[in-house]
Amino acid sequence: MKRVKNYMRKDVVTFGPHDSIFDVAEILAKEGISGAPVVDGRKLVGIITVSDVIKFMEVNITNTSIGGLEKQSTTLMVTLMIKDEIEYLARVKKMAKSLVKDFMTKDVVTIAPESPIIEAAELLDKHKVNRLPVVDEKGKLIGVLSRTDMLRALLDKD
Repeated sequence: MKRVKNYMRKDVVTFGPHDSIFDVAEILAKEGISGAPVVDGRKLVGIITVSDVIKFMEVNITNTSIGGLEKQSTTLMVTLMIKDEIEYLARVKKMAKSLVKDFMTKDVVTIAPESPIIEAAELLDKHKVNRLPVVDEKGKLIGVLSRTDMLRALLDKD
């Protein structure tokens, strides 16, 4: 019987709950991955995904309507533009202090290494997730099983 432990990835990118969300975005992009477990020591405490990062990074830039202000003074237009820029920079500064723990999913679907691969497929489908952290009986992260790993398992003739 095919088991999770035979197809999971053991060398896994992880983040800590106090890592910067900007660092996470940079590493996910650099590594070409769509998410990673969040660990405190080796204990799994959450998962952070590209979707979480995108939601976080959405900045609602104030859309000042300077159309129709042609008849207004140049000083007024410049004042409005500076005000918008200051508000934008304040939001970016606040965001720079944001941590993974504030955006990660805390209720993570996991699987044990001895579980049958079919159980992993069912969990991935049922919970609409792209990866399952593989944890031991103490909740310590020992690997990750992704949808790509599942494909490898399906193609494996053993």
